[in-house]
Amino acid sequence: MVVADGVIDFGTGLDEAGQMATIKDVAARAGVSPATVSRALSGVSYVSPGIDARIRKAVADLDYTPNRLASNLRRQSSMTIGLLISDVKNPFFAAVARAVEDLATQHGYSTVLCNSDDDLVKERRYLDVLLSERVAGLIVTPADEHASSIAAAVEASVPVVCVDRRIVDADADTVLVDNIGGVGHAVDMLVNGGCSRIAIVVGREQTTTATERVTGYRDGLRRHSIPVDEALIVHSDVRGGDTTALYDDAEGRLGAVIRDENPDAVIITNGPLIPGSLAAITRSGRTVGTDIAVIAFDELALSEYVGLTTITQPTDDIAGQAVRLLLERMAGDAGPSREIVFRPKLVERASSVLTARP
Repeated sequence: MVVADGVIDFGTGLDEAGQMATIKDVAARAGVSPATVSRALSGVSYVSPGIDARIRKAVADLDYTPNRLASNLRRQSSMTIGLLISDVKNPFFAAVARAVEDLATQHGYSTVLCNSDDDLVKERRYLDVLLSERVAGLIVTPADEHASSIAAAVEASVPVVCVDRRIVDADADTVLVDNIGGVGHAVDMLVNGGCSRIAIVVGREQTTTATERVTGYRDGLRRHSIPVDEALIVHSDVRGGDTTALYDDAEGRLGAVIRDENPDAVIITNGPLIPGSLAAITRSGRTVGTDIAVIAFDELALSEYVGLTTITQPTDDIAGQAVRLLLERMAGDAGPSREIVFRPKLVERASSVLTARP
């Protein structure tokens, strides 16, 4: 990460744990601020010989290599928007990406699409490329709410709008859906339909999307005085992009829960986890909508065909607000960060009603 007097510098290296070293790591080792490291490495202002020596030693110890192209970047931006999402195979992100591209084109901007696969190293490299290309602004889905490199772009005064997920260590505009309310509504529907052992299948815990959806699940159960059984919370740790691994992981983990915990309902919290979860139910000998109820976040092409009750997200509205906020920032709006939260819609179909109940 980097920033001093408009200087931006994403560098590479390895720290003691084998992770990629950042300018913050160099600063911590040298006992100075990241801005001082940036000044010393870029030569844009004076740094005392003693401090410079400490910084050079820290750079050597960490094998840190500044990216000179990014270091020399000034905010003479292009008519290009960078769109960095976690998984282009995810129907939700694919729909958002298409809508962002259409809207950006209408305003005279081109869009560069990058796919991080929720990989922090890959995310950092793409950010390096996008910033070196002088993008006018960024619309991003942070790979990790705490460790994302996106904070570097924010601190460098590059306009950034986060979509679908928050980032907690940077002050950026954010566009979301009400994950807590959406899953809570699903719990209400299932409990009112007679279900009491509701399992939930969730993605990686490092994202605010996953944590909020689990919060909505817990709150919903407590609202109905149903104890939260941790054994019914199924976390998939597979990163985005690998659809086969996501399928196998969801099928295996939920299959074990169905076998051991006997849930009468399942909430699937994102689109890529739906196929494997439905496969687990089929393998268990259960029938969706007959002896096990299912509600899923995100609308897939197969949802209506198989009668799947879904919690749908307004992708066009999300993209529209993200582009609007970014355009305002690129035009010079320096006001406080804003957060826009959309309410998802629950589309009821046959899967959430248990016909086998007396």
